[in-house]
Amino acid sequence: MKQPYLEMSGYQNKVWLRFQKLFNGLFHFYGDSEGWIVRGLLGILFTLMEGKTSQQLAEQNLLDFLIN
Repeated sequence: MKQPYLEMSGYQNKVWLRFQKLFNGLFHFYGDSEGWIVRGLLGILFTLMEGKTSQQLAEQNLLDFLIN
């Protein structure tokens, strides 16, 4: 998982992100971070995005979660 080509550059904490498009068209997201807070934020983000189609992801406004 923690391969250099998966690493997001330009951040204080190293972050690794991956996703898979499953056979049924739904997406599975996973990642990791050196920082606990960033790791927790990734968990929230992945929970909001997990198991959705590309159409659902394109239509989803993740900020609605914070507002509502």
